[in-house]
Amino acid sequence: MHEMPLAIVTGAAQGLGAACARLLSADGFAVCLLDRDAEGLNRTAAGIAASGGVADTMVVDLLDEAAVLVRSPGMRNAGA
Repeated sequence: MHEMPLAIVTGAAQGLGAACARLLSADGFAVCLLDRDAEGLNRTAAGIAASGGVADTMVVDLLDEAAVLVRSPGMRNAGA
């Protein structure tokens, strides 16, 4: 089975973030959608799934460092 590349898209609940997520999905990426707006994320993910894409969501405020670290263990040392 072919593994899909993964794209992480912030601000994915609406606007440019949602548009980027849809384009990346159409280009064959699985997308991980991040935003503070759970309802908007669910709409974006549902649209991607309806088009045959793969999307996962994470409700998080990227301005809250502690919340980001709790939601994504192991990322603190990524790239170090």
